Amino acid sequence: MPINTKIPSSKGNLAAAIHFAETETGELAILCPGFLDSKDYNGLHNLAEALNKKGYTVVRFDPAGTWESEGDISEYTVTQYLEDIKNILEYMLKQSAYKEILLGGHSQGCSVQLKRSMI
Repeated sequence: MPINTKIPSSKGNLAAAIHFAETETGELAILCPGFLDSKDYNGLHNLAEALNKKGYTVVRFDPAGTWESEGDISEYTVTQYLEDIKNILEYMLKQSAYKEILLGGHSQGCSVQLKRSMI
């Protein structure tokens, strides 16, 4: 069962759902929604549940300025999306020393994750 929380970011708080692993495996997955989609998009939720069953702690979130996250929709850019991912990574790494980090997403969320992995 995911826990809804707020994660601090440069544009206010990001709304997030965290599926904590039953047994800590050191594996973290961050899943990004597609263009103007929500963390509650059914495909992301199903993927999060499947990864969680495999032992991952999984984070789904609404990018800044969308849905339940703070910020202005006019700031919904790829640059800001990358900043949001960075803020989530920093927040989660303060919670635990994850050994493996999986970046994934749907549609634009996947494209942004690919860009993030190249930085």
